[in-house]
Amino acid sequence: MNSYADHIEIIELINQFGFTIDLHDWKTFQSLFYDSVEFDYSAIEGPAGNVKPEQIVNDARRDLGKFQATQHAITNHHIRHSGNSATCQAHVRAVHFLPN
Repeated sequence: MNSYADHIEIIELINQFGFTIDLHDWKTFQSLFYDSVEFDYSAIEGPAGNVKPEQIVNDARRDLGKFQATQHAITNHHIRHSGNSATCQAHVRAVHFLPN
């Protein structure tokens, strides 16, 4: 389906991705994913390919848990539908604050 409601649901999911990381709410963060997902963090030397949610969460916790605070602002969502699947590309601005 390619409705306005579908677009809003996808945007909300993508925004929850950044929001739950910023809250260090790893349980909710993991709930955003299915059993395995096509994931590509290769631009920042992270996992790429078909990845289990546990790996995504463990990597995020390891890499971002050391910061006192983070803020992920996600904008310009570009969504393409194909049958029962969709792809979303977006711009992410991430700010990370160390304890010092």
